Amino acid sequence: LTRSDSDVLILGDMLALGKDAQQYHLDLEKDIRHLRPVRVLLCGALMKSLWERLSQEYHGQWFENVDALLQELPFWIRDGDRILVKSSHGTGLSKVVEALTGDAKKAH
Repeated sequence: LTRSDSDVLILGDMLALGKDAQQYHLDLEKDIRHLRPVRVLLCGALMKSLWERLSQEYHGQWFENVDALLQELPFWIRDGDRILVKSSHGTGLSKVVEALTGDAKKAH
């Protein structure tokens, strides 16, 4: 991927990773820094520590849950944005995909 001024990462908790789950989430820092997105939106309890590491350098926000993210989504997304959404199914970010596409079938 090449960087664009419209790159947005929306990442949610990865569930069922076992005792090292928090470290796996923190390990995403290197990949996020490599991608250099313009905006980073993180969702879920396991993403909070990652956001604390990134918040001084990236425009974005951490959200406790998908409902909180959905309320703020229009503020963070602009026409023409390239958006990557990724999480475990149980985190519920499929609701974000549905909101972005208007198509529930694409969210699953």
